[in-house]
Amino acid sequence: MSPNGRWNALLNSLAERGKGLIMTMGKGGVGKSFATAAVAVTAAARGLAVGVVDADLRSPTVARMLGASGPLLVNHAGVAPATGSGGVRV
Repeated sequence: MSPNGRWNALLNSLAERGKGLIMTMGKGGVGKSFATAAVAVTAAARGLAVGVVDADLRSPTVARMLGASGPLLVNHAGVAPATGSGGVRV
């Protein structure tokens, strides 16, 4: 299967099942944040509702990569995340 075919299969599977995707690796500097941002923007461009949680405690970068800005708003209903490229909520 071609790389584009794999992307399409992944995104179609997520859309059909309403599931999530987790990116993990035991090593730093391998491109997890970049891959996460790329998948999120691609999925959002296809009309999927996308949210990203960057759980990197040392150097979270996904919000910056997606151009999300503004304060994180917290109220009685919970957290209102910032919105970045393509409507991805971070």
